[in-house]
Amino acid sequence: MGWHRVKTDNQALDMQLLSAIRRGDPEAKEKLVTKYIPMVKHIVSSHYASFLDFEDLMQEGLIGLLSAIEEYRPECYEVKFSSFAYICIIRKIYNVIKHSNSNKHKALNSALSLHSFVNNDETRTVFDQVKGSTGPEDL
Repeated sequence: MGWHRVKTDNQALDMQLLSAIRRGDPEAKEKLVTKYIPMVKHIVSSHYASFLDFEDLMQEGLIGLLSAIEEYRPECYEVKFSSFAYICIIRKIYNVIKHSNSNKHKALNSALSLHSFVNNDETRTVFDQVKGSTGPEDL
């Protein structure tokens, strides 16, 4: 029973802070962000990828949290703010990871084969063009 009361109190506190934020109270926004920083850290550390900077992912997670604060409408969503914030944070982090993974292979995806033709009107290949050129070691 005590656990349920804590959860209800948590949502009630979030609703009070969100209401104050909607009225323009900057301290309420700071309190809500501070309250959810441990959640952001948990999500980031759970999805941390070695090719991304932890602090960069934290910033992205905080952007997700801020968008949750802006977008949360209790009258439209039958979900607690904490759950809504979790979804927004994780969505933002997944998008960053997905985007960085697609950029990782960009050079391979846009590479030009040495055996491709210089243009459609010629029979010369790219390799024919570079075959006779001097390399960096000659320069």
